[in-house]
Amino acid sequence: MVYSSALASSHTVLTNILDVIDPKCDWNTLMNNCVFFTSELTASQLAKHFESSLGTGPGKFYLITEVSSNKQGRLSERSWRLLNNPNNPRGA
Repeated sequence: MVYSSALASSHTVLTNILDVIDPKCDWNTLMNNCVFFTSELTASQLAKHFESSLGTGPGKFYLITEVSSNKQGRLSERSWRLLNNPNNPRGA
């Protein structure tokens, strides 16, 4: 999920919502205005929860998307584990 600072002032605002709506989720906050997370909910369901909790309005932008196998970049090992193995992101 990428989001504008108008939507959430910190990662904690979003991760607290994730912890409530999907207790099985796992998340990682490597970059500003970006949260990687796993969820059993669809992007539409997640969007409804976030909008219900945070509201909508000027500048409150975000994007929730499923990550495909076509990806490349420079991330932490933890972030890659979460993206490549969402069913077992901690490797346990």
